[in-house]
Amino acid sequence: MEIQCPRCGCKVEMDDPSDALPCPGCGITLEREAGGPGFALVSAAPDSLPAAEAFDPTAPPQGDPILADHGQWKVGAIFAGLLGLALLIVAGLSAVGDYATYGPDFFRKAGNRFFLLAVTLTGTLLALGGALIFVLVERESRFYLDSFKRRALEAAKSERNNP
Repeated sequence: MEIQCPRCGCKVEMDDPSDALPCPGCGITLEREAGGPGFALVSAAPDSLPAAEAFDPTAPPQGDPILADHGQWKVGAIFAGLLGLALLIVAGLSAVGDYATYGPDFFRKAGNRFFLLAVTLTGTLLALGGALIFVLVERESRFYLDSFKRRALEAAKSERNNP
């Protein structure tokens, strides 16, 4: 008879319903609790289950969507800052090349002025905006993580006051 592991869902062939057998998927011992012809109710043996991990109230939960969102904002801010710095480098190299080609009065030409001004302004805004967003998101992440510590301290105080 084929049964399904209640923990991992792996299919296990059970020949003798009276014996306990290990699950090939997760390794727990499966024991038959009840059954009939073509039917077996199995559960995991208590001694084969892994020990529960200690709960740490100061640690943020795994896979926290708020922290994941903060991480995405940080990556975007880093990208914006690097893009802004790259634009500033392009504008600087263009200015150096134009200075070498046209001499000290290269900036009087309308095309050079507009290009350098537009690229420099865009690069500056991206670099400063990326840095500002990164700092703000990092501060909010720290504030969010500190809330776990505050909750743990409040829980410890209430346990001491109400034994």
